[in-house]
Amino acid sequence: TGLDEDGSYNLVDALWGKIGEFAKDSTKQLADNITSNQRKPTMSEVDGLTGADRASRTKVEKAPSNSKPEVSKMDPYEKRIFELEGYSEEAYLDDKGVKTIGVGQTGKFADMPYPEVVEHFKGVVDKTIDNFDSLPEELKVELVQVAYRGDMKSSDDWVKLVNKGKFKEAAVELLRHEEYLERKSKGDDGVVKRLEDLSRVLSSQED
Repeated sequence: TGLDEDGSYNLVDALWGKIGEFAKDSTKQLADNITSNQRKPTMSEVDGLTGADRASRTKVEKAPSNSKPEVSKMDPYEKRIFELEGYSEEAYLDDKGVKTIGVGQTGKFADMPYPEVVEHFKGVVDKTIDNFDSLPEELKVELVQVAYRGDMKSSDDWVKLVNKGKFKEAAVELLRHEEYLERKSKGDDGVVKRLEDLSRVLSSQED
């Protein structure tokens, strides 16, 4: 209170008393603030947030869609293309200057999960090659890996031959591919191998 035993007022004791009270109140306020800041949001509070705020508030981090796929979970199509394309976590320019990431993914496919990209190209082949589902599995896989690289159009002569059931002729026609001939003249790179693999499987089919 600041009063001495004789009832007189002691200014120094009064000041120290006020300082003590202030320190006690400040400590309590600081503790309350810390507790408040560490409190987890209730479900009703989270539901009231926008999508972006909700992700930030609850610390939900979505993995990149083109994160490295697990080989053990791949189907034969995914595994074959993965073996041929490899995987890159970071974007790079391929030998044609095209920005590429993931499992050889470019353009609109760069941000798509790898299995969805493969499924897309399986659909492309199914629409391009007659009776695709009835073909041998090995041939189906090779057709999809070539389509994945962008080497299949319904207007291609080799595709027309496949649709006529002339597999051996198609095998020869495929290797008249302009890019194949250019690359083959320089050596046996990955693209050359991919086209030759399909050609080999085509030539082994019965017309």
